[in-house]
Amino acid sequence: MKKINLTQIIATKKNIIIRTAAIALAAVTVTVAALEAKNMPAASPEANQSVAWYAANIPEAKAKNQLCHDNPEINSSQDCVNALHALEISFGVGKKS
Repeated sequence: MKKINLTQIIATKKNIIIRTAAIALAAVTVTVAALEAKNMPAASPEANQSVAWYAANIPEAKAKNQLCHDNPEINSSQDCVNALHALEISFGVGKKS
């Protein structure tokens, strides 16, 4: 008969428990992150977005820039200025002096 090494059996079971706990923790972390992302409020259309936000969201910057171009009443608003600045930075276009 083969001699059973009790130390190896305990170490193997310990590794299985640690791996199972790590997988469970990862699953909980992913679930919590997904729920938090789902419950985050969308940016309010009335809120001014930063230049950085528009630079990271170019389609929104283009849409805001078009809206500002079409509506002179809001053209000088901070949101319009930020959207235009982000587009200038992103596409390397600057105002000519």
